[in-house]
Amino acid sequence: MRPTYLALFLAILGTGMGLPVPEDAAVLTAGAVGGADGLAWGPLLATCMTAVLLGDLFLYGVGWALRRGRDASGWLRRVFPDARVKQGEDVLRRHGDLAIVIARFVMGVRGVVFVAAGALGRPITRVIVVDLAAAAVHVPLLLVIGRVSGDQLGRVTASLEHGEVVAIALVVAGASAAFSLPRLLLRLRQRSAK
Repeated sequence: MRPTYLALFLAILGTGMGLPVPEDAAVLTAGAVGGADGLAWGPLLATCMTAVLLGDLFLYGVGWALRRGRDASGWLRRVFPDARVKQGEDVLRRHGDLAIVIARFVMGVRGVVFVAAGALGRPITRVIVVDLAAAAVHVPLLLVIGRVSGDQLGRVTASLEHGEVVAIALVVAGASAAFSLPRLLLRLRQRSAK
């Protein structure tokens, strides 16, 4: 396996296991990197699909552990509070497998739905089959969008001077931090107040 495939696999898997980056962004990036590095479509798709599905299975396992009281440190319950898991359980009870399909396409919902599936004890084979079907549409779509966007970004950056590219990257990073930091600080204050 080329180092690029391994790096993409680990990045996508990490997002599925709780890194503070949306999984969709990691798969879009994989499409852009795959295009820029000339990675073969088949192995790139297999790499991304495997990482996505393993990340979802990890979340299912978290729910399974919560259901069986295997959270001695309380860390899992802090990350996935009972009220949030209950919301996911309610959605799964109401919509069944459709909730898993929809969660695949909606950022911010995916984690709690897969945790709830594990907490409810939904059959793992059923969850895998439904998730695989949804991911078989979602992941290639994101890879293609990433590839096309990456090609366009490559054309733009090729026409800019190096300093301009760095300046744009710093502005984007600063805007992201300015947007995320207040929310993070608010969450930290709420946790410390409890």
